[in-house]
Amino acid sequence: MASAGRASSAGGGGTGVGGAKASAGTGAVSVAGDDAGGSAGEAGSGASSGGPGVPECLAGQKLCGGTCVNVNDPTYGCDPTLCNACPAVSGATLSCDAGRCVLGSCGTGSKKCNDRCVSVTDPAYGCGTTTCDATACPSQSTGATVACEGSACVIGSCPTGFKKCSNKCVAISDPTYGCGASTCDATSCPAPGTGTLVCQNSACVIGACGAGTKKCGSNCVTTDANNGCADASRCTACANSEACSGSPSTCQCVPTAMATACAGKCGSVSNGCGGTYTCGTCTSPQSCGGGGTQNMCGCTPTATATACSGKNCGAVSNGCGGTYSCGSCTSPQTCAGGGTDNVCGCTKTAMASACSGKNCGSVADGCGGNYTCGSCTSPQTCAGTGTANVCGCAKTAMATACSGKTCGTAADGCGGTYTCGSCSSPSPVCVSNSCKQCSAVTDCPSGSFNCTNNTCVCRAPSSANVIKDGGFDSQSALSKWTSSGTTWSNSDGDSCPASGSITINGGKVTRCFQVPPAPPGTQYAFGFQYKAGTGSNGCFGGTFQDANCSQNGSLLINLPTNATSLWSSAGVVVDVPENTSSISVECQTSSFLTMDQVFLRATGYGF
Repeated sequence: MASAGRASSAGGGGTGVGGAKASAGTGAVSVAGDDAGGSAGEAGSGASSGGPGVPECLAGQKLCGGTCVNVNDPTYGCDPTLCNACPAVSGATLSCDAGRCVLGSCGTGSKKCNDRCVSVTDPAYGCGTTTCDATACPSQSTGATVACEGSACVIGSCPTGFKKCSNKCVAISDPTYGCGASTCDATSCPAPGTGTLVCQNSACVIGACGAGTKKCGSNCVTTDANNGCADASRCTACANSEACSGSPSTCQCVPTAMATACAGKCGSVSNGCGGTYTCGTCTSPQSCGGGGTQNMCGCTPTATATACSGKNCGAVSNGCGGTYSCGSCTSPQTCAGGGTDNVCGCTKTAMASACSGKNCGSVADGCGGNYTCGSCTSPQTCAGTGTANVCGCAKTAMATACSGKTCGTAADGCGGTYTCGSCSSPSPVCVSNSCKQCSAVTDCPSGSFNCTNNTCVCRAPSSANVIKDGGFDSQSALSKWTSSGTTWSNSDGDSCPASGSITINGGKVTRCFQVPPAPPGTQYAFGFQYKAGTGSNGCFGGTFQDANCSQNGSLLINLPTNATSLWSSAGVVVDVPENTSSISVECQTSSFLTMDQVFLRATGYGF
């Protein structure tokens, strides 16, 4: 019986699956070769299995290009033996159905009809987005045109050689509609019986059987295998092993496809028509029939213990194309890692490679051991900046390093320093990261006499001086005196910025000083630094026998001053009566008198 798409030989061409050719202008794309208008012919590549070096495919598979693939993979066609890919359809998906390439879904602007993607405006499949039924379209003959107007299917004009009958285009030579250019009435044609009607000029007559048919008895029958092909002398069916072949076709024996006859076999097999195929040889150590089955390659495997002798990992051949697993290795060892196949081993990474880019600490040698890549020099540490096996030092944050410091430098923890700030007046000197007035008297302004507790101080009174605050270092010193018309200022007799003086403007200051009872022959020195205006200026004092300057007073001190705008000195030494226990001092002026460094002492002289 006839078979479309038959392979001619193993690995050879055959009728391609999905070789459909859409009619021009229909917009249809077919993927089902058995109902399409064309055939891929010799373009296909036949499937086969067996033969030298060819793998045996499983059920549901076929051999394509030396590889077993699924028979339902449209990439290799849907024929169970051939390998022609299903034709690509733009925007559509393909699948296999009973050995045929069929469409899954179609792209935009098209619809699926009879395993084809067709344009929604193709009247051959009806006019509309969902219908595939063109029966609503006017009947048309070959060459006629129809068109879609909206969802309506209408006929166009008829081409040359055709006429329009009952809203159809029919051939002028079609006796169904009468023979003539204008008639559509076939009543003048004779009854065709089993023959065919033909038009001769404008006359309707019976002709011979049409193409693809022949006369068998009183009937026109198709020239297929059921009717003895095109053999005019034979009207009986061909044998089951025969098919129509030749021109004109006759019943001829059709050999079994080599791929089918040789599937999974070796050696010589029948082709079904009295001939044979050589299906190939087996790959050593297999031999044809070696496994006990005729036309089948076979082999007896090597025992596992023998195949894995002296091996402890990986796969080894079983002698018959298969493998045994001889075991696995424990990390860091790998199979053949020591250079011997199927034996566990490990090859160390070279130290230069393992320590590349590293200069400290330990790194793995790749085989469970370690290399030492070096050490770091303080203050650097290994991974000190966060990179493993690299020397580095993470600096202390400046805010942390300078915390509690207002000036000078602080270590950054990595051999460098931060500048924590600078000092300015009134504390211009950095001492132990703190701004101070001074660290030595040389840091103090002119007129200072010492740097005490990092503070510039002026001339301090002698311990022998009874008047301890006679330097008027602050305004509070004036409050110890009874005064009128007197003010304090920071003008100082030694120009010391940390001290001051008092100025009497037409007034006076008085004060009583308690002294130890004076033995006979005691002298006291009294004096001061001053600037004075013109007029009556000066100081005087008296001695008393009690501690409060109230009993048995004697005026002993009278120390006038001269008018001067520059600091000058005034002083006097006087004998005091025995048992003097207090001395009063009073300074006054009719203009102004500025005083500083007032002293009153029993031994020595000066402030």
